[in-house]
Amino acid sequence: MNFNTNTSDQKELFKDIIERLRPPLGEKSAYPDHTGEYWALCPFHDEEQVGSFSFNEQGFNCHMCGINGSIFELGQKLGIIKDSRLPKNKFTGITLQDYSEAKKLPLDFLQSLQVHERNQKGVPQLLSPYFNQDGKRVGTRIRTSLNGFNSLLWAPGSRPTLYGLWWTGKPLQDCIINGDHGDMIILVDGETNAQTLWFYGFPALGVPDASTWKADWKDYLAGKKVYLWQEHDEDGTMFVRRIGNDIPDAWVIFPPDNRKDISECHIVGDNIQALMSNTLESAIPFSKIIDEETKKEIEDLSEKAVIIGAKDILTEVVRLCRTLGIVGEENTIQLIYLALTSRILDKPISMAIKGTSSVGKSYILEKVLEFFPRSAYFDISSMSDKALFYTEESFEHRFLIIGEAVGMSDEFISYLIRILLSEGQIKHMTVESTEHGNQGKCLEKKGPTGFITTTTQIQLHPENETRLVSIDISDDRDQTKQIMMKIAESSMGLERETPLLENFIDYQVWIEKKGNKKVVIRYAKVLAEQTRPSAVRLRRDFSVLLSLIKIIAILYQQQREIDANGSIVATLDDYALAYDLISVKINEGAESSIKPIIRETVAVVDKLLNSGDSSLVSSFIDKNNNRQSFLDNTTIANALGLDTSSTSRRLKQAIRMGYLENLETQKGKRSKIVLGKIIPEDDSILPLPEDLKILWEAQPNSSAIVQHQNKIQGENYE
Repeated sequence: MNFNTNTSDQKELFKDIIERLRPPLGEKSAYPDHTGEYWALCPFHDEEQVGSFSFNEQGFNCHMCGINGSIFELGQKLGIIKDSRLPKNKFTGITLQDYSEAKKLPLDFLQSLQVHERNQKGVPQLLSPYFNQDGKRVGTRIRTSLNGFNSLLWAPGSRPTLYGLWWTGKPLQDCIINGDHGDMIILVDGETNAQTLWFYGFPALGVPDASTWKADWKDYLAGKKVYLWQEHDEDGTMFVRRIGNDIPDAWVIFPPDNRKDISECHIVGDNIQALMSNTLESAIPFSKIIDEETKKEIEDLSEKAVIIGAKDILTEVVRLCRTLGIVGEENTIQLIYLALTSRILDKPISMAIKGTSSVGKSYILEKVLEFFPRSAYFDISSMSDKALFYTEESFEHRFLIIGEAVGMSDEFISYLIRILLSEGQIKHMTVESTEHGNQGKCLEKKGPTGFITTTTQIQLHPENETRLVSIDISDDRDQTKQIMMKIAESSMGLERETPLLENFIDYQVWIEKKGNKKVVIRYAKVLAEQTRPSAVRLRRDFSVLLSLIKIIAILYQQQREIDANGSIVATLDDYALAYDLISVKINEGAESSIKPIIRETVAVVDKLLNSGDSSLVSSFIDKNNNRQSFLDNTTIANALGLDTSSTSRRLKQAIRMGYLENLETQKGKRSKIVLGKIIPEDDSILPLPEDLKILWEAQPNSSAIVQHQNKIQGENYE
């Protein structure tokens, strides 16, 4: 590629890099993610999973091998840009004198900042060292020319930080004394703007560029009134948004309409003291800018929310999932949808979707996710263990999606789930190399964070299993037949048109940003009294039940009453829906009822053993010299009409519960299945909705819980 530094060539280069690094088919990485960052396999070290290397229009960075730089450098390293084909005037270079004259900053002033030049293969380059607060050099920015897309590069081994941290010592103190600006700091883009402000006595720090900003840099600014200089272009907006998200109480200042930055103002001869005085006086709170933008966004979302909010939302979601190719699994679709919506709660509803390989677990989850904005979840199915903690992604009020083909170890997944379920956020202790040697560090991602995992395991770690909702995907013959018919319809050209889900996505954003999140369940005490406390795990299950009722009420809030305190009043219909979705799960968790597929499997074993058919029933002489009849996996599978994998899964569950036994103790040998303990009759833990209704209405202080249509526009529940 013959590369020039004009904008069209830059965009073309970026497109070429996107295509070159596009992850293999099947990778579930966000490309790009919701922040515009592209994640790919690192081209500079061996890597099997996406998650450590990312790039954007400003540059690239690998969290594992530490290499980083500009997009131009990446293009060169990938061989997209050939040095031999660069324009001959590419490396005319720049001297300290050139820079001094161009930026109109005195030589001795620049030299006091240790800005200096060097010759690289006969070409002069300018070096601006970066020091930490202790005065130790941590990086160097190399300027190869005055302008150009590739004019600024990081020296190998550099660790980007704020430019001027060492000036928080005496030189910056001089600025504070002379300018009387001790309570403030101005963040500007790059070294030149920081140098210019220092020259005029204003305390400033330079941010190398918006893409390098790190949230913990805000700690350097503690106790200061922070001003963010916003240039008039798109990059200026990105600069302020990126930093302002971490410093929400910052103030934003703007240059005059015909100026780009403070360096340009200085170069053209503006009165900098007067200009800065006016600029600082007219500063706007970052929060006000965001509030105004959010207000406009919410107004647009509220108009759309009326359309979805008046519908039977869950029924509509199921209907649309049918057009997306999901067969059956109505309860599964609704539970996943409600769980993902619960991200707005203090304790999201986490779940495990279980089933044999190829049963459709991941497909169902992927289709339900299409109803949600990318900000609602983060798919880590192809991410390595460490990369999760170093990503810039926020996990507050968000779900982690952990798939079957996950790039993490089983031990780490179990640890991650345990931490998420117990603390609602991610924490991990590690050792990092610093200028002070190896030091322990707690890597923490704030929550609340929920998670959904798909797995072939029958049961997760016992501590994890009791803290989440488990969903089993159907493996029966009728379901398989319906799926085959759906595939056949597609092959015949009868496939339905893909539905537009934009309004559903907008509704989720509206719930998150504007919707009422306060819910009161007036009948909660009566419900607790009528719930049979047959197992300790009900202490957690009951909380999940109440959370499910709350999220149903929030979802249907346009059709619910709002009380005098501004809370949504959950109706008995909300309990009825929650009961239909989760009562069986609660019963099974407390072993108060048995899954139909387990009953069916045990019944088939009982029937076959009592048939006396020697072609089906085998026998052996046990250690007590008694003849023992048994069945093997294949015989049971044939009777059930299932494959041996699905049958084996059912048998393992029945054996774990004690309703069947496997007398064969040696691995690799044919199973010897016999009956175990007798299966009890099913018994419900939760009261029937109609029974709860009668009991609640009989309460002397009860009031009618009715459905009520609320107007969305203009209401604010924050």
